[in-house]
Amino acid sequence: DNALHTKTYTSPRIISRNTHGTGCTLSSAIACYLALGEPLPDAVAKARAYIVHAIEQGKSVQTGHGHGPLNHGFAPVAMRVLGG
Repeated sequence: DNALHTKTYTSPRIISRNTHGTGCTLSSAIACYLALGEPLPDAVAKARAYIVHAIEQGKSVQTGHGHGPLNHGFAPVAMRVLGG
């Protein structure tokens, strides 16, 4: 079956002014998970989870005036060395 399958993702709204860059970060996170060999549905789900946590962890941070960035560095992960 070659029918296009769609999935809807939902999560509770996080009240925060720090959401600047969420779209760019989401697309980059999806690309990174794909580069690590994750299948597309898993890459999207993991990237979304990262975004939700980054917004949650940065919601009360004050950076400058107006809308600030999400907290990209809330949970650093050691890089994997492939091959070799």
